[in-house]
Amino acid sequence: ANKISGSGRILAGEKSVDVENGIVKPNSRILITPTSNTNLILAVTQKLEGKKFTISSPREAEEDIIFDWFIINEMPD
Repeated sequence: ANKISGSGRILAGEKSVDVENGIVKPNSRILITPTSNTNLILAVTQKLEGKKFTISSPREAEEDIIFDWFIINEMPD
């Protein structure tokens, strides 16, 4: 739960998934790379500090969408 990278999945019929992670901060940069074929755009739509982030697509997935993620926590200016 406190890793800086990992994998996730949006299940067929769903539009989003929560990824639990204790190192998430409001200024975290979270990079997403789909690793299964999809024509949907994925976005980080929520960051809840110290708990989780949410990955969403604009509509329900027809098939499972598998993705890798990577968190970078930058120092504030």
